[in-house]
Amino acid sequence: METTKKYYLYVFLNNLKPGNYYYEKYNFEYEPYYIGVSNTDTYYVREEVHIKYAKLKQDVCNNKLKMNIINKIIKNGLEPIYLKIEENLSKEEAFEMEKMIIKIIGTKIGKSGPLSNISLGGDGGDTFTNNPNKEEIREKHRQNALGIKNNMYGLPLEKRPSHIAKINGVHWNKGRMISKETKEKFSILRKGDKNNTAKKTLLFDSNFNFINEFSCALYVAEFINANNKSVSKTARENSKKDIPYHTSKGYYIIYKNDWDNKFKEKENEIKEFLKTFKKNKNQFS
Repeated sequence: METTKKYYLYVFLNNLKPGNYYYEKYNFEYEPYYIGVSNTDTYYVREEVHIKYAKLKQDVCNNKLKMNIINKIIKNGLEPIYLKIEENLSKEEAFEMEKMIIKIIGTKIGKSGPLSNISLGGDGGDTFTNNPNKEEIREKHRQNALGIKNNMYGLPLEKRPSHIAKINGVHWNKGRMISKETKEKFSILRKGDKNNTAKKTLLFDSNFNFINEFSCALYVAEFINANNKSVSKTARENSKKDIPYHTSKGYYIIYKNDWDNKFKEKENEIKEFLKTFKKNKNQFS
């Protein structure tokens, strides 16, 4: 089910800047402004996620250069253009090629070209570790926390949360209320396959024919228009069985690890069993 050549490279083009842009074997009708890597197994098209969050005014990628260009294009009544430029690559090949293409085209931050990429590629989207200006960014954050800019500035020692916590023997942050905006921000950052507890999940139709692999149960739920909790419960219940028979909306849902370790070798046996298996009204009874 899983291929090794599932990665591809894509480019965003600035339709506000038409022309002939040549970079060795790559030829574009508009100025390129971002190079990225994605793979065919992801439920959400990664290219579209950039546009989605730009429209929501949320920079979850920590790349204002890219977001500003996308927002300018949208403001002018246009839809951002993106194209696949290399396909059928392994993860290693994709990251190496990403670094090569970024070097050929050049970046704004490195003053060598039009790309808004912050890193030099090959790091899966890390916009800080390889940022050539990271020391300036650190210093900027430090300066923003000096003197009256620091929210502890002028606060007497006995009123500082850390001091009060030390006296009371509890962590200084215990009991503090988190704002609604912060909750929403963390919800977005931990949603779907960004959650560290997310498991790759397989979807099968009512005849137990494989449909697709998803990064997590949430994406399965969205795909079949079902409740996420119901889908997760179906996968958990099937993981306890020797034969997976619990369903959500008629679909069989199995965690990929369970499939690889328990069910894959007896796929035909499972199909024969399910032909004669009479489903209960309550699948979890």
